[in-house]
Amino acid sequence: MKLNEWLTICDIGGLGEPSIPATRFYTYYVDYNKGWSPILTPEFTIDDSPVTKENFYLSAQEILLRLYNLAIEIIGLGDDEIRISEKVIKWCSDNLHPYNINKIYKSIPNVDDFRIEEPDPYASPRKWYEEKIKETIELSEINLYEFLKDLNGLYELTKTYYGIFSFKSGSSQIIEDLKTILQYKSQWNKLATKIIDDKKISGESLKKFAETIPEIQFSMKFDEKNNTFYIGPDLNSVFEIATYALIRWIATNAPNMEDTDTKKTLFICEACGKIGVKSGPRRKYCATKECQGTRNARKAARSKKNIKDNKSLLD
Repeated sequence: MKLNEWLTICDIGGLGEPSIPATRFYTYYVDYNKGWSPILTPEFTIDDSPVTKENFYLSAQEILLRLYNLAIEIIGLGDDEIRISEKVIKWCSDNLHPYNINKIYKSIPNVDDFRIEEPDPYASPRKWYEEKIKETIELSEINLYEFLKDLNGLYELTKTYYGIFSFKSGSSQIIEDLKTILQYKSQWNKLATKIIDDKKISGESLKKFAETIPEIQFSMKFDEKNNTFYIGPDLNSVFEIATYALIRWIATNAPNMEDTDTKKTLFICEACGKIGVKSGPRRKYCATKECQGTRNARKAARSKKNIKDNKSLLD
């Protein structure tokens, strides 16, 4: 997906109701001296003002997958705040701004309103714009540590769901790995430990898992495009959007957790460890050239071993 010039507006779809407008900033600067956490702030001026039309499209499912895969990349960086900041900035620039989605969208000034609001023919549109975007910039500041906390929570929740689903399908490896991946005292770690100790997933375990999922609020909304009312989720951050996508995923799959048809399920690539959507029941690797190369190399190694073993039996 190509990045449009500087700052653009997108609609987040795939939620089962009218899309949510959101903002994408081209770049951010990092302030390491503003408080206890580095602060990421978007940079833009009247010269690279956003256009208020649908320039690209992201589904809630894509946001979930991209956030999960960002977590995978950040885990390998340790405490390197500079490289972590670069990763987060790139994710936001390639996708969308993570917080205050609706407020930021509404706060971005439309240059066409300048003459309507400013009757003085000698007034500077640049000065007017700079004054207007102060609210936008303040709303758009990202506390890096808070972002990483939210990202880690989403990662652990998604990983736990995948572990439970895989366990129900006959694979215990994922849920066993969770004991070392999850924070020792986290609610998900305790759940993984109980499943391993019991060697089964009880109704009580599934109930506890459901209780760990953050709540999503719903409210009455008005769709201006179609001139109708509807009930929809209140989603103001990418983490709420991703959680909603995961909830829909879980609810869709929950009645058929024993089913071997995994077209709607998650899978973790056996080469890179990133998450994706299964296009078939046997999908184990990403479609990237690197991961497919690993798959082919392992397949060739297994074939070579089988030929050797068969030859030994014949001798």
